[in-house]
Amino acid sequence: MNGRISASIRWLLGGRTDSRRARSHKARPACWGFDALEGRVVLSTGPAPTLGGSLAILGVIPSTAPPPQATAGSQLAKDVAKLQSDTLAVQSKSSVTVAQLTALRGDDNGLDSIVTNGQTLMTAQTALVNAVLAGNPSAAQSQFAAAFSGTATSNQINKAFNDEVNIVKSSHITPAALSTIAADNAAVQKDLAGTTPPPPPPPPPPPPAGSQLAKDTAKLQADVLAVQSKSGVTVAELTALGGDDQAIAATGFKFNGAAIIKAQTDLANAVLAGNPSTAQAEFVALFGGKVPASVVTKAFNDEVQIIKDSHITTAALNAIAADVTAIQKDLASQSGSNTNTPPPPSLGGSLGILGVIPS
Repeated sequence: MNGRISASIRWLLGGRTDSRRARSHKARPACWGFDALEGRVVLSTGPAPTLGGSLAILGVIPSTAPPPQATAGSQLAKDVAKLQSDTLAVQSKSSVTVAQLTALRGDDNGLDSIVTNGQTLMTAQTALVNAVLAGNPSAAQSQFAAAFSGTATSNQINKAFNDEVNIVKSSHITPAALSTIAADNAAVQKDLAGTTPPPPPPPPPPPPAGSQLAKDTAKLQADVLAVQSKSGVTVAELTALGGDDQAIAATGFKFNGAAIIKAQTDLANAVLAGNPSTAQAEFVALFGGKVPASVVTKAFNDEVQIIKDSHITTAALNAIAADVTAIQKDLASQSGSNTNTPPPPSLGGSLGILGVIPS
């Protein structure tokens, strides 16, 4: 898969832009990548955060937004590192599933643009999390409902509330962790006081309406969403996979794009056939002996469990592969599409392309 096409595929799996979100130049991530860190600093003046974005700020669910740039050794660098460490401690034990986060994404899509005020939503979300941890979620329900304008229906609000209550419970976050992460955020805010964060990059332009690319994109998104809406993969599993990718990257090893996609496809099919070990030799061969065996074995076992818990079927795997092929064909017929060179592929990125996990 060449760089131009694989970059486009990752975008198609990872985000979409609708007319409302396009006005603020933000793409809605597929599942668990939410608003950028700068939203933590300028909540009262920036765009209203999403439900997912605000829960990510509180540390309940992950955010894939990059941290602010900081000079090595600076106070900002130290505070950002502490925030990341404390958040990771929660994520590594979280049993929040991809299906739960996908449901939350649906809530955000339904409630988009009807948050009354960013700070009001953050206050309501904090109250909700504290109420859940105190064992009395209903104590925060009226405040949560008040964070939305009159155009939000009671059904929309109640579903979002119930989804969030379940997410907070499944996150296993503690009052101590919640307070620590809040203090970390306050420290980062203090470090950034008086600075203007860079604007987020504009999302890729959507395919022309009515084009074959638009149709194929819509089908890919629908097929991936069907898998994610039933996925039992947890945040802790995704966090472990992220750790595997970091351990591999630390060795300086870089994957061959075509080889990793083939090996991951074969592994997924082997797991679905009930015999993962038949794909282990090919998986190990990916690394050419350049990565410690213990790291490779852990990554293999983590991936096997993730594929099982994704509940993806052979039919879904094949449908998504056909969708990706169709989009490759569409993009190959266009000139000058997404010429940026993407970073080397990763374990998580390749499983995202296959539709096993969110990109």
